[in-house]
Amino acid sequence: MTKTKYYLDIAKVVAARSHCLVRRGFGAIIVKDDEIIATGYSGSARGTLNCGKDIPCIKNVKGLPPNEAYEVCPAVHAEENAIIHAGRSRALGGTLYLSPGGKYPGDRPCFRCRRRLINAGIKDCWYITRDGTLKYELVEEWIKMENQWMREKLNDD
Repeated sequence: MTKTKYYLDIAKVVAARSHCLVRRGFGAIIVKDDEIIATGYSGSARGTLNCGKDIPCIKNVKGLPPNEAYEVCPAVHAEENAIIHAGRSRALGGTLYLSPGGKYPGDRPCFRCRRRLINAGIKDCWYITRDGTLKYELVEEWIKMENQWMREKLNDD
């Protein structure tokens, strides 16, 4: 078993803790120098109602698509929770491993999480795509994507 598979398997186990039972239960781990620095899973903020468990999924009730309308979703994403638990000083230069849990399709970190991972100093990311393949990306490529997006937004009519 490769280390990448090993760490993604751990991230998948972390995803099992997610209370985001309806939409997208993810698990994330940050690894630095072959040591797990922090873990995180998607779910509501500590002490609040668990969307999908204690109350229905708000985005489902409102008929909102995935990867949009984050302002009505109470979830803290797995990547965000891992960053919070690690802190920038420990996350700096680390690798993020992101895995969906159970029946959920994989995906790259959303634009919101990519921005947070950039600021946390994560250097690269392994994740499982929607079709189940393994993907590796350097965070410096996300910076280029973000810059391109900003330039395009300036030119939108």
